[in-house]
Amino acid sequence: MTEPLAADLPADPPADPSADAATRLPADVAAALETMLDPARPVHVALRRQLPHLSVLSRCSCGCGTAFFAVRTDEVEAAPTGPGTVVAASAQFLTEAGEYPGEVLVFTQDGYLSWLEVCSWSDDTEVSLSVPGASLSPC
Repeated sequence: MTEPLAADLPADPPADPSADAATRLPADVAAALETMLDPARPVHVALRRQLPHLSVLSRCSCGCGTAFFAVRTDEVEAAPTGPGTVVAASAQFLTEAGEYPGEVLVFTQDGYLSWLEVCSWSDDTEVSLSVPGASLSPC
């Protein structure tokens, strides 16, 4: 099953001034994480619990969507991913033409969400979390 990328989703509602802005994730990052973290897998369930405690520290300047995270580790437990850096989830981009031009990887460090990386499989093809008509197909 594939899920639409953020470009196919409605825009974020206006920010609530009382909401903690640091806990809000950009729509494209939130949609990718929701698609990639399978609620049927216990490790992914533990990682999903981190989402309300997650903020984006920085994004890649090329526009691909790669995002680096900070997790308020004092507010949520580590997921049982093992020590060090682990690829916790992956998905391939699927275009309307049925092509797979790249992938998205979710990395953890010591059980905490660390970054989401967008990768192209060709120097000739741009991939992004906001490509119209593309969806993510979890691996």
